Amino acid sequence: MVEKRGVAGPRPVSTILYFSDIHIEIREREDRRGWTGIRPLALGPDLSGLAGTADLLVLAGDIGRMRSRRDVSTLHYAEQAAAYLGCPALVVPGNHEYYRGSFEDERDALLAARAAGVTVLDRGEARYACEPASLRVLGATLWTDYAVLGDPGLGMFEAGRTFEDHRLITRRGGGPFLPRDALAEHRLARAWLAQKLAEPHDGPTLVVTHHVPHSAARNPVFGATPLSPAFDSDCGDLIAAAARAKVLAWIFGHHHWSLELEVGGVRLVSAQLGYPGENTAWNGPGVLRV
Repeated sequence: MVEKRGVAGPRPVSTILYFSDIHIEIREREDRRGWTGIRPLALGPDLSGLAGTADLLVLAGDIGRMRSRRDVSTLHYAEQAAAYLGCPALVVPGNHEYYRGSFEDERDALLAARAAGVTVLDRGEARYACEPASLRVLGATLWTDYAVLGDPGLGMFEAGRTFEDHRLITRRGGGPFLPRDALAEHRLARAWLAQKLAEPHDGPTLVVTHHVPHSAARNPVFGATPLSPAFDSDCGDLIAAAARAKVLAWIFGHHHWSLELEVGGVRLVSAQLGYPGENTAWNGPGVLRV
């Protein structure tokens, strides 16, 4: 668990911009200029005209280039986006943020890295000035329980057989990061979120995960497939807890579909750019008013 005070912004938070899944690691292959540490914004969504319009930027994972171990390019992007927009940024790592290295090392590197104006959370909390009380942000990658289609064993088998996570992420002690490892992380995140949502807070609360918290928010392009358990879980208990906590919204990513809907009294929102040429219903960064 990581508890953090959010990087202070120039003003109380009243407007939040959010998006995810810009996949610079894919986009740089199609951009002849490629990645450099001074121009990552060119490989993300168009932010022109948005400078000065937000008090907080939330990036819900799958941002950076993941070309080597302990890659923190996601933070380089977040830092430049924060500077351009004129507000702090908050990052919750996606599954791709752990590619090319061991899960433990990549997580440690992301949480330990420092970038101006940027806070990184996984099972962590940040607070920002807000009127009349502070904004509480609860962030976790989340992963999945593989049970959304009713047979978690089958879901884990299919994910282990076909999902890139279990080929491109390893464990510090050796061997691949297996579906059972993702399940263990999901259980930790789920228990942590349940605990935090039960704690009283006078101001607004925002939940941010990378993985999808309910099958009602599933990508309609694909519907229910054998790989659905690697994307979404039915976190009905957490959504009920979020409703009781009167959360502002639950931001997520991962499945490359942009949407806004209400489940159990909780607003679920995503703004996902996805891969080049992919239909993700992208309509620019999402906006939340506090």
